[in-house]
Amino acid sequence: MKNNMMKKLLTLVLAGAMTLSLAACGAKDTPSADQPDNSTEEAKTYKVAVIKQLDHASLDEIANAVTAELDKIAADNGVTIEYEITSGQGDQTILKQLSDQAIADGVDAVFTPTDNVIMAAELAIYEDLAKNGIPHYTGADSFVRNGAYATCGVNYTDLGTRTADLALKAMAEGMSGMEDYYLMDGGIITVNTDTAAMIGKQAEYSCFDSMGTVVEVSTTKD
Repeated sequence: MKNNMMKKLLTLVLAGAMTLSLAACGAKDTPSADQPDNSTEEAKTYKVAVIKQLDHASLDEIANAVTAELDKIAADNGVTIEYEITSGQGDQTILKQLSDQAIADGVDAVFTPTDNVIMAAELAIYEDLAKNGIPHYTGADSFVRNGAYATCGVNYTDLGTRTADLALKAMAEGMSGMEDYYLMDGGIITVNTDTAAMIGKQAEYSCFDSMGTVVEVSTTKD
């Protein structure tokens, strides 16, 4: 029951947070997001580790958005979600130590905003996280191909097409009729099947089907 509830909660918040991360860098039958689980089962406590490469305005904004949504989801679902935001201070050794500490603390999931230093460290940490049943949600599919569990991002083909259409409209008609910003519909959820198998039952990912196009990849180690 704990794994199913945790998967529901983290799917809701971390998929959204992963999309935020991309923008900044330029069981089964669970209730829906607007239908809280009103089970009479005793309230659970879950732990999430949010690990940043370093203290930086964009990474801070993403981390704060994640934890704010975790607070909201916890309140809506009558559970407790404990989290800690930590910084690797731009040092791979510290990042590895933070990963080891998350495992020792028994966290239920790890989220890392996109950055190249954590990307370089992914191959060193993914097996330890997966073998301890901890899904690692990241901000780009390159992380997932290096062993992280999952990420959510835009379809870049659709994004490029939309950008070209908007550019032509701006050139032909001027900027006066343009919106301040435009949102893309849908997305791509990339899942590493090797890592999912290593994590076990709690990494069953059919819950992602309603959120976008699911792309399955394996660990390439490059």
